[in-house]
Amino acid sequence: ARVPAGPARLRALPWTLGPLLDRGGDVLPTALVEDSVAVFVPEGVDADATAHTVLERLRAAGPGVRVGVGARRPGVAGLRLGWFEARQAGSTGAGVRTAAPLSLTGLLLGNLDLPLRELGDTVLAPLLRYDAEHGGELLRTLRTYLAHDARPAPAAEALTLHRNSLRHRLRRIEELTGRSLDRLDDRMELWLALHAREAGGDATG
Repeated sequence: ARVPAGPARLRALPWTLGPLLDRGGDVLPTALVEDSVAVFVPEGVDADATAHTVLERLRAAGPGVRVGVGARRPGVAGLRLGWFEARQAGSTGAGVRTAAPLSLTGLLLGNLDLPLRELGDTVLAPLLRYDAEHGGELLRTLRTYLAHDARPAPAAEALTLHRNSLRHRLRRIEELTGRSLDRLDDRMELWLALHAREAGGDATG
């Protein structure tokens, strides 16, 4: 679980999660880990109900609390994967979110100790600047084009654009970024930059 005000606010809360999660004298292991609350739920305990209890308790810190629930996994390696899975699930929005199957990309972007948004902004800076100055939609166009596997027809349909207009936007994206959308390496870099911005807290644009 994470609170919107950040780790300092989290550590300032009066800690009553222990008694709240008491199951007849058996308190669920709970810890503060960096910017998150970690609750370890053993087999036989309803993890979803526990997550909602944590959510209600942490709402004292303000709206927008995020609680992710990872899958049950055996062993120490499973515990580690479950931790990353829960963090990835929690990063998708406020409330209680149950993890989808863990993806390698999501794992990397969600858990590296790097300024993800800043890295994404560096790659996409020309597009961000162009959209801001011209009221354009190059960032949205790029995201939609890549989401449709770089296929012009479905991307144009999703954007409600004529294919010639889409081609014009794609050429402008290539000119501004200095990258070719025909090259897999360049497409991957742009795709990762988009996802890095979202993982760093910006899903707009």
